[in-house]
Amino acid sequence: MRAHHDRVLAQHIERVHAASGGVYGARRIHHQLRREGIDVARCTAGRLMRTAGLEG
Repeated sequence: MRAHHDRVLAQHIERVHAASGGVYGARRIHHQLRREGIDVARCTAGRLMRTAGLEG
């Protein structure tokens, strides 16, 4: 279950990161996803960003 949830969240995180021009870090991505109604913790966003090799 967690693996599926992580895959879905990772797609959203990569989308927001790309839309920001690669400047958003975990904090800003967390806030943007919350504004979009996607429930994600900041630490989860950070973990998934590290896994995907994304940096703000």
